[in-house]
Amino acid sequence: GCSSLARPKGHYIGLVAHDFPGSTTWITNFTDATHVRPNMIQYYTGFDQPFDPTVACQVIQGGALPVIQLQPWEKGEVAAIAAGQDNSFLASYADAIKAFGGPVALSFGHEMNGTWYPWGSGHVTPATFIAAWRAIHDAFTAASVTNVIWLWTGNKNETPPREWWPGRKYVTWVGIDGYYTHSKDTWNSTFKSTLKAVRKFTHKKVLIAETAVGPGPHRARQIRNLFAGMRRHKTMLGFIWFDIDKRRNWNLETSKSGVRAFRKKAPRYLRQRT
Repeated sequence: GCSSLARPKGHYIGLVAHDFPGSTTWITNFTDATHVRPNMIQYYTGFDQPFDPTVACQVIQGGALPVIQLQPWEKGEVAAIAAGQDNSFLASYADAIKAFGGPVALSFGHEMNGTWYPWGSGHVTPATFIAAWRAIHDAFTAASVTNVIWLWTGNKNETPPREWWPGRKYVTWVGIDGYYTHSKDTWNSTFKSTLKAVRKFTHKKVLIAETAVGPGPHRARQIRNLFAGMRRHKTMLGFIWFDIDKRRNWNLETSKSGVRAFRKKAPRYLRQRT
């Protein structure tokens, strides 16, 4: 069934897979290469798309938590949600997730403190974003939905994350997106200052909601560094590897030394208690 999923005793190692939803081929490729069966699968959907229980069920049956990133691509969408114009859609979405019954992590308008998305900084004010986030959350509260984990996902080191914070009552977990883009990047240069900024306004558990190490001569070393950084921070839930060729090839399976490093470090991290 899809209504239950054992909470991992240790950490999460999640995946964004190239062809999912639709196919599980890349999830299988990743699992075969790394010997890690991801216990979290993240995927992206337009805000106006209805909830698809079949996809979420497929994730849970694979032993993973579905993490859905709702993306308000339409111009003016965030303002419309904030103004209550999408209330009937929200009510039906909330009812669908409640009826589904299984655990679902939901995020909305991720990386909003960056400038590159139409719902982000420079396009939407933090106040409008917060009002929209709360409107979504309120719709679920009104429908008495209890199976949602609210994942608020900022980007590292862009406009201060605090400006976009909807408040403790509206968030279960904090997500941070950040990548090892250059061969000199480390855990500290990627996440330290953002984590410090987040800790000034909340002590909620943190998930690195998107990360990966780009191709380069130091990929294996940087993967070891990622695991070391994750292990050091006890309030971390885990991380989601963005296993996609997008702007750079983040695909782990293309690197033998990267796969080896990942395979060596992952088991201990998965076991380590949060």
